[in-house]
Amino acid sequence: MQINFRRLGAKSLFLATALVVTMSAQADATITAIFGSGVGDNGWTAQTDAGVTLALRARERFPMPTNNVPSNGAGTYTFGDTTAYSLYGYNNLASWNFDFSINSGTASVNGYTYMLGIDTDSSLGMNFTSFDPLAVFNDNSFGNAGTTQGNGTDATAATKAGLAAANSLAQNSENFGWLNAAFDPTVDGTYSIYLAAFDQAGRQVTRSDITVVVGDGGATVPEPASLALIGVAALGMAAAGRRRSTKV
Repeated sequence: MQINFRRLGAKSLFLATALVVTMSAQADATITAIFGSGVGDNGWTAQTDAGVTLALRARERFPMPTNNVPSNGAGTYTFGDTTAYSLYGYNNLASWNFDFSINSGTASVNGYTYMLGIDTDSSLGMNFTSFDPLAVFNDNSFGNAGTTQGNGTDATAATKAGLAAANSLAQNSENFGWLNAAFDPTVDGTYSIYLAAFDQAGRQVTRSDITVVVGDGGATVPEPASLALIGVAALGMAAAGRRRSTKV
């Protein structure tokens, strides 16, 4: 597991750069959602290179699960609800989840390594925490090109290695509040998320980026101290019961 923190310049500068990076991405793409129950296929921001497709989106999760994906068609998702929601002992859940999809285009997702970067800074500054989502999350859903909506196989800590080796598709849905005990969903902010794939030589094959704007985007919010993700190694505690209840 690799976790790293890096301080970048003003978020506005990054967003301009990200726009250039993702100009060839397919915004509002349709990707079959194999996780959860009744999760829609709409509104993904996808990037395909060398046969590998990576996709991200942000989707309304609270006050009740919906398939509302408020995308501007260019990789930005906007949510006006800054309420803190509670579920299964978590009291700092955002109204939105972010979903990710990895399609390696090969017999196994293990043909590549992956890095998921999550911006923990709500202000115009930016602080990424990056990690391999296949290594960290124990409850990913796995499938292949023939897997239909909602019919992925949900992994556990004991089965995830075998499922990753046998399948070309991996997906999941997460909330910032599950990943970071210090996350405050009531603060207006702008968050960036990226997903990248690397070949065995460590060269980046493809990458998808999205931006999530909450409230007024946090333009007037002073930059807070860096926030560290807490308990990343314990994310496997996300049991299948939580996944089916929260990812619909």
